[in-house]
Amino acid sequence: EIGDRKVLSVNLLEGNRILCIEFEYNLLLIECYAKGNIILLEKKSRKILILTRIYESYRHHSIYPEFLFRDFPLSFQPKKYSSPN
Repeated sequence: EIGDRKVLSVNLLEGNRILCIEFEYNLLLIECYAKGNIILLEKKSRKILILTRIYESYRHHSIYPEFLFRDFPLSFQPKKYSSPN
C-alpha cells in the first residue's frame, strides 16, 4: 500500500501516545503503549486498510474515529532520556 511513497509529515495525536505518519494517500498510525497497534488508514475516508491487532472497536474496513494533531509551541524542547549506567 505505501511502497516507496514520500513521507509528508509526522505528528502526534492530541492527548495520546499515537504517532501519525502521513503519506500521499495513506496515514500510518503507531500506538506507542502496551498492546498498541499499527494501523494503515486510507487518508480521505480514514477507512482501516491494515491493522496488526483486531479489537471490537477496530476492524478491517471500519472507519477510524476523528482525531486532532497535537500542537507544539515554537519554543518546544523535547526531553532527553537515557538509561542509568
